[in-house]
Amino acid sequence: MEIKTCIKNLKQYSLVFLGILLKKPITGPLSVQIDLTNQCNNECIACWCRSPFLKELAMPRKEVEKSIPFSKFKELIEEFSRMGVREVYLTGGGEPFMHPEIMKIIELIKKKSMRCSMSTNFTLLDKAKIKRLVELGADEMNISVWASNPKSYARTHLNQKAEQFAKIKTNLEFLNKTKIEMKKTKPFVNIHNVILSLNADEIEEMIEFAFEVDADSVDFTPVDTIPGKTDFLKLNKKQCSEILKKLSQINEKIDFMRKKFKCNTQVKGVDLLGTRIKNTLSSKKYDDLLVDALPCYAGWTFARIMADGNVIPCLKAHRIPSGNIFNENFRSIWYGKKENFFRKQTFVYEKAGSFFKQIGNDPASFGCRKGCDNIEMNAAIHKFIGTFLFFKRRI
Repeated sequence: MEIKTCIKNLKQYSLVFLGILLKKPITGPLSVQIDLTNQCNNECIACWCRSPFLKELAMPRKEVEKSIPFSKFKELIEEFSRMGVREVYLTGGGEPFMHPEIMKIIELIKKKSMRCSMSTNFTLLDKAKIKRLVELGADEMNISVWASNPKSYARTHLNQKAEQFAKIKTNLEFLNKTKIEMKKTKPFVNIHNVILSLNADEIEEMIEFAFEVDADSVDFTPVDTIPGKTDFLKLNKKQCSEILKKLSQINEKIDFMRKKFKCNTQVKGVDLLGTRIKNTLSSKKYDDLLVDALPCYAGWTFARIMADGNVIPCLKAHRIPSGNIFNENFRSIWYGKKENFFRKQTFVYEKAGSFFKQIGNDPASFGCRKGCDNIEMNAAIHKFIGTFLFFKRRI
């Protein structure tokens, strides 16, 4: 089975790379992110959908109530299987575990031999669900914490009490224990932290927390604010300088934690966080230099389906949907005119044209530069395919 899966993956990756070279897709995306539901039990302070500080810009009630029905999800999975999709990533404008059929959905993905990854706040799981996730072979859990202690957790999740942090920690420890007992390595557990003005001094402690619960990895990204609403969460210059100072000494402290906790937790995104903060200090957007160093490959490798059915071509293209799965099938959208237009516009180095002001949350900014959530996948694809591309700067 493993050999068959490897062959299948190699074939799909080769077709994706060939499509990039031909400048037109000849197979489905490698990964599809699905916003299962817009409902959530948390009020993350920097959330683009339901931060209490968004006020009139918060997601309207009629949108909050939207979810992908299980019947439609089954249709999508069948279509993905025929198109060669290798990963389904469950996330959303809400919490995936708010979806009433979440466990059936994970089971369905795994039955089709696809990777099943997810983002979650990890507050709605109990021991039975955790055991079932390990049994099903869910591949990766990206667990959003944003804090290193109970007080900080309550400060960044305004409807939660400090005690919730202890529950998350207990669940993480139980998940790790269950994996050991079942002799499983999955799901891979990543602790995800958004760095903002309220937790800027906690990076070292966040890393220590990840080691303490024996997470597989921990990563960081700076906050992306909504103009005029959550700007107070931006890192100030003093905080940026302090973070850079700590990052310059972080490897020694990571080595110390490895010895202290006797585990090999990976610390990811440190260099990327440092680059983004340096850009901020020089009055640039987070990803000014990064996104202009390579073309965007999202149009060949990725798609996102939102809870209202809209299909968008990159993680932050919600203002320019390519189609809707309740009006046409995913295949038609993927090979359709709007997706092809997106590919043509973004397959360039400099992301500064008027088109890029449609990306992200701020119409006044070139959204890719403010923060590209597809940057790591793009960088990996570019590194692999670079030797086959015969151009210097612009496609």
